[in-house]
Amino acid sequence: MSPHTLVRGRRLLAGTTVAALTAGVLALTPATAQAAESQTIEDGSISWGLKASFRSYLTGPIAHGTITPTAPATDTGTQTVFPQASGSWADGEASVGAKGAVKFYGHDGALDLTISDPRIVVTGSGAQLVVDAVDSEDVSHDDVAFADIQLAGTVSSSPVAVSITAAPTTITAAGAGLLSNQGSAFYAPGTALDPISAQFEVASQPTVTVSKVAFAPDETATVTVNGSGFDPQDVIAARPPLAGKSAGVYVTFGKYEPNWRYSAGAPSSARKNAAVKWAVLADDMNTIGGAPAGAIELRPDGTFTAELIVSKAVADGLAGLTEAHTQYGIYTYPGGGASYAAWESYTPVSFVPAVPVTKSLSTAYGKGGSVSVTAPVAGTVTVAGLGSKVVAAGGTAAFAVSRKQTAGTKSYRVTFAPADASLTAPAATTVKVTVAKTAASKGKVKVTRKPTSKKKGLAVVSVKGASGAAAPTGKVKLKLTKGKKSKYVTANLSAGKRTVKLPKLAKGKWVVNVAYYGNANYTKRGYVKAGSFKVTK
Repeated sequence: MSPHTLVRGRRLLAGTTVAALTAGVLALTPATAQAAESQTIEDGSISWGLKASFRSYLTGPIAHGTITPTAPATDTGTQTVFPQASGSWADGEASVGAKGAVKFYGHDGALDLTISDPRIVVTGSGAQLVVDAVDSEDVSHDDVAFADIQLAGTVSSSPVAVSITAAPTTITAAGAGLLSNQGSAFYAPGTALDPISAQFEVASQPTVTVSKVAFAPDETATVTVNGSGFDPQDVIAARPPLAGKSAGVYVTFGKYEPNWRYSAGAPSSARKNAAVKWAVLADDMNTIGGAPAGAIELRPDGTFTAELIVSKAVADGLAGLTEAHTQYGIYTYPGGGASYAAWESYTPVSFVPAVPVTKSLSTAYGKGGSVSVTAPVAGTVTVAGLGSKVVAAGGTAAFAVSRKQTAGTKSYRVTFAPADASLTAPAATTVKVTVAKTAASKGKVKVTRKPTSKKKGLAVVSVKGASGAAAPTGKVKLKLTKGKKSKYVTANLSAGKRTVKLPKLAKGKWVVNVAYYGNANYTKRGYVKAGSFKVTK
């Protein structure tokens, strides 16, 4: 088990100063702020008898043996209880170890096996009981996967405890090799052993809440940090000024490397603090210099309230920063030199520029235009479908809208990527383009073959659209009038024109009128005179 893990009754020693932390000299580290999905086990026990029939054989008239526990383990006659459990537990991944040993001795020493410090290890492939062992030849074996454990249906957990009830076990090949008499294994691999049980106590899970976590790049703000679950007696300081007393908890705003945790071995250079408060018991506040030195109260119930000044400019100006220091955040961790992962927390802080200012466009079909976006800081503006442009701080980028943009209202998604990688991109916004329908030209008719009273004629109908835009399509209607008599011809334009057949007409002068019914981009136009022609036959 890692020497950094803290359990109740085994308080860690710590000690340093707020001033040293702020300067980044001995800046100890946090782990992730949101409580990890795994539970920290701080106490409990593992109970296992190996195999009842083996116990009976060993202590019976043939082997004349003994079963002897070594403290802190105890033996009930049917199983050995290994206490002082510690480690971590999560579904699919766990490692919890306990303390003590048990010696199985018989046949005047021909059978002599000591099992110590058992661990229940869970991985994606299953669970095993892992032990350290010494065999009858006095050879030590570390981390032996002695038995496979079938945990299905035997585990129950809560925020305060994890229990395993009578989980079936089977001996592994490695276990069978150790449990032998003069080289002959007692059991073949896969043989059922006694069920294993465990009761684990889950450490209280500290929680941290921060009043505000998103700021403008040039903003200086005071945030309130509330913590709970930081039991003052969990960590004891070893160095002045609080040697032998509760070490308290540091609450900081800083700029850290991603791998900054002291409990994971990260150096102090990975952690740079811009603001630090030290939460200690009320009686110890003056000892560390009082409020002027950053002292705040860690209440006996494990809660604290801290106020920190958050400023990107201050964090960016810290001495010793490198390109690896990319993680702005609010951190907590034990005071002094202690390393207790449960107290290490990280709440991300982001610096977000204002949303870019957009200017929409209202235009008519065939006219086009542009939308504009003004950037809050230097970076790249992207208008989906219209392109991307690099702009300076406060600069404005224009994006052309085609003359062929169809009539109607369309919103374009606008995103902004700051050039400064330490800034967080603001939320996407939109810019609106409204295109109104435009009027087409008056319809024209060119008679290419005059009709007669006996034969039909031909004519080309055309309607001209906006320059550079799509030619009109849609329905047109010709009205041929002579006196009070009218005849009609209907057609659909293709690329602004259509050849139509004119009906047989009586002799005389016929006036031609054209109506255009419009389409998605062009407005409707009523009848307009397009000319006349004379039927002579």
